[in-house]
Amino acid sequence: MAQTANQIVGRLGERLALEHQDAAIALTFRSPLELLVSVMLSAQTTDVNVNRVTEKLFVKYKRPEDYLAVPVAELERDIFATGFYRQKAKSLRGTMRLLIEEFDGEVPSTLDAARKLADEGTSVRVVSMPCMDRFELAPAAERERVLGPPGTRRIAVEAASPFGWDRWIGERGAMIGMRSFGASGPQAAVYEHFGITRAAIVEKAHELLST
Repeated sequence: MAQTANQIVGRLGERLALEHQDAAIALTFRSPLELLVSVMLSAQTTDVNVNRVTEKLFVKYKRPEDYLAVPVAELERDIFATGFYRQKAKSLRGTMRLLIEEFDGEVPSTLDAARKLADEGTSVRVVSMPCMDRFELAPAAERERVLGPPGTRRIAVEAASPFGWDRWIGERGAMIGMRSFGASGPQAAVYEHFGITRAAIVEKAHELLST
């Protein structure tokens, strides 16, 4: 029986997931901010090349403010070797401005919470799911590789309505999000109100791990 393109891709995805279960990110970073920058620079180049650039870059640029303190031409020169340097410099500066204005200069709390749990000896995986529908099209083996097998304790963090997350967190999961409407104010105050903070995420993880 002839197979559709989606079926062929699905079977290939399942085989790749089984044969490369030890696949890991090759980017070198020491903080959520460095990880964010490394991922942004990795478009259209290799992780090895990004690591070469960031070895010096992260000595010079330690805070979001540092990326805005230099002329854009200087930042472009510093990341030139990663390719598409003009667009990447523009994206980096826009992201840093957003972090400063909306997140008090910090990468949002999910990564920070993961690092805190890892420091405590808890194995943690942070998964970004920009599109649930696209993720659902992935082969079952790939979804399980990303999210862990059934029964894995999962926490979904959504800076909006939690609608739709139940199917991904499973029976042993938990949801942190905005369960009411009408709150407005500075980002930090709103996040504190809804419990979208490192402390709340870590506390929820401890709760799940104790059951």
